[in-house]
Amino acid sequence: MAASKPSKRLGSESIEPMVTERFYDRELNSRERAVRGLRATLQGFLKALALAGIMLPLQLFGILTLDLPLSLFDAFAPTQGLRPSAWMSLGEGLLMLLVLLTILMTRRWGAGAVAGSALLGWALTFSIITMLIVELAPELQDGDFPSGRFISVLIISWVAGQLFAGRVFDITRGGNWWKAPFFGAAFGYGFQALIYFPGAFAGTGAPWLWWMLIYLVITTAISLAFVLIYGPLRRLIVPKAGLGGRFD
Repeated sequence: MAASKPSKRLGSESIEPMVTERFYDRELNSRERAVRGLRATLQGFLKALALAGIMLPLQLFGILTLDLPLSLFDAFAPTQGLRPSAWMSLGEGLLMLLVLLTILMTRRWGAGAVAGSALLGWALTFSIITMLIVELAPELQDGDFPSGRFISVLIISWVAGQLFAGRVFDITRGGNWWKAPFFGAAFGYGFQALIYFPGAFAGTGAPWLWWMLIYLVITTAISLAFVLIYGPLRRLIVPKAGLGGRFD
């Protein structure tokens, strides 16, 4: 809508009329609001699904390879009886990488978006594994399954550790660049260990306190090594607007 003001005469000079324009957004009706809301919801779900797809391979194969021993870290054990290959699997090694991947994704997309996608990825993992168990059930023996206590505590601990790592990273970013990736990884692994070892092994007679101590030494070393990788990756993984600078 346009409105004009009459010209005024000051002495021999005249002032041209001012023309102003005002624009009004048309109010959306209920159908248009519903369509817009549905479109935003669908876009958000597709984004979460895409991010979940990045994490899904590590989540899925981490669970599927829990029966394969991992001897990579045996040098960290003071005695042969405490070697990680006796209580750590290839699957757990893959889930360790999942924590580091979560931190890199949090750098790019933020803790909120990555946390939702992580939960979606775990839901997809659980669904796929359930379908595999149903399909293979006639050929499986009782010994082919880990105990319900073990698998429940393991999954809960890694979900919690993954989310905690992303959250700690998000809180500590913005200072010295190395602090966020180190503390995110170290605290994520530590939180996972505090849930997993007592939850899975307390009361079984296993030396789980020693195992947890060795595990924390291993994961602290991994966290330090991750800082060396994270530094160069800052140039490649640029945070979205509002999540920090390229070199944070």
